[in-house]
Amino acid sequence: MLMIERVLESLIESKNEAADEVLLDGLRLGSPAEQNMVLEAILRRSGMASLLGVVDAYAGFDERLQRKVLERVGSLHHALRDAGKSDMLSRRVAAISIIAHARQGKLCYVLSENLRHEDEQVSKTAANALTSLARWVNRTTRTLQENWESLSNDQRQGMSRQLVENRSEIEQAVVRALDVHRGTRQVELTDAAALLCDAAGSVTLTILTTARHRGQSALIRRVQQTPADAESVPAFLLAASKGHLRTGFAGAFAKMDDIRVIDAVLRRTHWLADQSMRPCLSQVTGGAFLNADGAHQLCQNASPEKVANVARWVAVVGLEPARKDAVIEQLLPHLGDDVSAKAHVIRSIQIRSRDAAEGTVMTRPLSLLKRLAQDADEAVVRMAVRELMRHRSTETESAMLSMLPTAGESVRKLIGRAVGRSSFDGYWQRFDTMPAEVRKIAGRALLKLLPDTSNRIRRMLQSGSTDDVVKALQMSQELGVLNELRGTILPLCASPLAKVRSKAVMLLGDFPTPVAQVLAEKALADTDARVRANAIEVMEQKPADRFVPALTQRAREGSNRERANAIKALHQMRVSTATEQLLLMLRDNRSEHRISALWAFRRMGLWDLLSEVAKLAKQDGELRVRRYAGAVIQTIAAERNRPRAA
Repeated sequence: MLMIERVLESLIESKNEAADEVLLDGLRLGSPAEQNMVLEAILRRSGMASLLGVVDAYAGFDERLQRKVLERVGSLHHALRDAGKSDMLSRRVAAISIIAHARQGKLCYVLSENLRHEDEQVSKTAANALTSLARWVNRTTRTLQENWESLSNDQRQGMSRQLVENRSEIEQAVVRALDVHRGTRQVELTDAAALLCDAAGSVTLTILTTARHRGQSALIRRVQQTPADAESVPAFLLAASKGHLRTGFAGAFAKMDDIRVIDAVLRRTHWLADQSMRPCLSQVTGGAFLNADGAHQLCQNASPEKVANVARWVAVVGLEPARKDAVIEQLLPHLGDDVSAKAHVIRSIQIRSRDAAEGTVMTRPLSLLKRLAQDADEAVVRMAVRELMRHRSTETESAMLSMLPTAGESVRKLIGRAVGRSSFDGYWQRFDTMPAEVRKIAGRALLKLLPDTSNRIRRMLQSGSTDDVVKALQMSQELGVLNELRGTILPLCASPLAKVRSKAVMLLGDFPTPVAQVLAEKALADTDARVRANAIEVMEQKPADRFVPALTQRAREGSNRERANAIKALHQMRVSTATEQLLLMLRDNRSEHRISALWAFRRMGLWDLLSEVAKLAKQDGELRVRRYAGAVIQTIAAERNRPRAA
């Protein structure tokens, strides 16, 4: 394989045109892995002969190689231009296919040039390619419009970028082709123009109003026909908004029988069922028919099902958000006691809410939901509460809490989970910044409000990041739920992460003595000094005679914190050697060990060694040791001079 790579590098750098022939032979005869390497070499070399060979062979490539050609189509642009003018008809057809498959709007002029070719296959392939590109523009635009919220940010940017880069050229090519290259390909070109008439700002839509455009009459006939599929509906409705074209539309509505077409039209006009053309056309132009009393008049003597359908239609028409909200609010009294209709209205409010800018809470939808949340049917209330939860504001939380006294059991559980979750999330985010005492008080209140707080902490312990696990351990200790989480916390003493092990071992002092002693003794052999130091603190809290030899050894040989903790633990267990070990540590030649010894001296209260501390404060060679020793002496003096309580 290394030899092949070297040969390919030589061919890429070669000035000899025969290198192109060698590469093409390798592309034709090589194994799949070798073909991939050879194709990469051809694209890097950018020799015209080899690139034209790739165009010729494209149809015979497997899916993997075709995908690579389409991804790197930018390297083939000059070859595709030449191939589109080639005397080889198969090469022309291959170039046209690649342009269509790769969505290359910049090369649409190559398709236009081949529309009038004398060969039937070439001209038909070019016309079909333009139609294919128009259908891609139509579908991609609709996907962005209808699924914006569900698409990821990368998907939005990628699809939008493709449209911006290619749509204009595709539209211009279709408009020019319909005006100049009609001939036998007029049907295909008209279909392509109709697919691109999907927005008021579409370039192809101007054909309908351009006086001398040669494709105008054909496009008018096309858009006045009953739509054959959902993709043709936008052009049909936009054309209906043009005053001089309305004559032929009334009969087209009655002929619709395809459920997909009907669904696409219903999303834009709610008078289709009544075959009322005038209101339908008004709706198409932006919902101008909905005046202050329009919704009330519309729903008089109407069934709840129809009222609910009107609400769904209003949610998707081209109205300003405030007007949509006002209309839906007027529809509520007409629903009666129909649960299904109310559920449809709530879904309409969900659609309305998605129109709001990200992070914005719209006032009127909240008032509608609060009104529906007071309904007599518990199922409707649950749906309204779930939608209220999505707004995540203090106003919705207070509204849901006010419902608790009168709500049904399922609604109370739902509200408890919703408010509790937001409360837990807020407590979790502010945990590190709150004062310790405030944190404990807030934690106790949280436990009362949200009984499953311990379960939420457990999930953090099981699947959180390192910092989240450490925070959850601290939180479980402060909230007093260690025993509930015992099965989750104790295994963390053997976690592969030293930071987690250290924190888990530190909490062993709050567990029953036998378990704490066994795990602390095991942790004393840990590879991390912090874990060992914390294990020694646990041994001090849970003393046992069998710990003395190990503590004595750590008092002599451990790190500074281990030694200080071990000496303090030995003193607590009344082992006489503790004083001697502390004296040795105060005289240690390592400054960090002397500082840790001062810390242990302060907590053990071995005042017989005060003279040693005074020496450190005056004579030690390290400034920080002198300062620390001086601070210890000042603290002791202040405590002795403090007046005792009577």
